[in-house]
Amino acid sequence: MKIECLDYPEFSLARNGESAFRGNGARYPYESWSKAHNDLVKLLCKHGQVDDTGHEGGDFYVLEDWFETGSLAIAILEWSALTVGFLEDCESFLKKRYHQFGISVVKGTPEIRDMFEIIITQSRSYLAFYERTSSQTRVILESNPNYQAVYTLLRD
Repeated sequence: MKIECLDYPEFSLARNGESAFRGNGARYPYESWSKAHNDLVKLLCKHGQVDDTGHEGGDFYVLEDWFETGSLAIAILEWSALTVGFLEDCESFLKKRYHQFGISVVKGTPEIRDMFEIIITQSRSYLAFYERTSSQTRVILESNPNYQAVYTLLRD
């Protein structure tokens, strides 16, 4: 798995252009999305604890986004959950079973400029920090030990 590092405007255009992130829940029957969602939760349990509320602790929170975009979204709650194995398993999950979906992995912080997002699809993975250039993003990833797993997967 390799991840592309993009300028935020380019990232936004790419994300909005992904068929897996466009439209509304009508694209997929709820039952299809729900099965993918439940299987994603099972996958995450192999990598840490899943928090059902996003407020009670744990490593991951799976966002409910069927109605708005029909995508699968994961919030990283603990830095230790952001591993190469976790990211590679997300990619395999899409390639092997759920190629019509995409996965958004976000890590929010109190300061929105420090928020980043990784988009994983069956054919491409890319990331950006909110309103940062790819050069600024690379510096952040390289200098912060919390991002080492992501940094090791960056495409040159």
